[in-house]
Amino acid sequence: MGPFLSDYKNNDASIFKHCVYNNEQDILNWLHDDDVLILDRGFRDTVRAMKQFGFQVAMPSFLNGRKQFSLEEANLNRCITKVRWIVESVNAQLKQWKYFSQTILNSSLCFLSNYIDITCALINAYGSRCVQDIHSGSEMATQMLQKCQTTNPVQLRLLELLETKLQ
Repeated sequence: MGPFLSDYKNNDASIFKHCVYNNEQDILNWLHDDDVLILDRGFRDTVRAMKQFGFQVAMPSFLNGRKQFSLEEANLNRCITKVRWIVESVNAQLKQWKYFSQTILNSSLCFLSNYIDITCALINAYGSRCVQDIHSGSEMATQMLQKCQTTNPVQLRLLELLETKLQ
């Protein structure tokens, strides 16, 4: 989709909301009710809208004045960040190409999709892979989810010490 004009109102979140509300390129048929949208904090303004469309949203939490996340929040943030890392890595690979690391002229926009396709093909053919073993992803995800379910032994010990001190 796109390109979209760049101004102070056209951030990623407002563009995404526009695409969903207007069903740009039939986007609502790409997404399913059980899909989880993994978003960064820049999309915080879209969360309510995405939930209204029936999508699940995962986004790192905000501290909101607190000094520390709970164990559950910290673990969930780690899982979300791990998934988003691959997206950011691919974006970084594209931006290593001089053409994509600078402002692109409007007159070139009609060719932009082709340029991205060619660049991605070159990266896939000759560049280093962000993920070497694509099959290890399921195993890693399972391990991370298991670790999220386990209790933190340091936290348990601190609670024990606190209880004995209070007695």
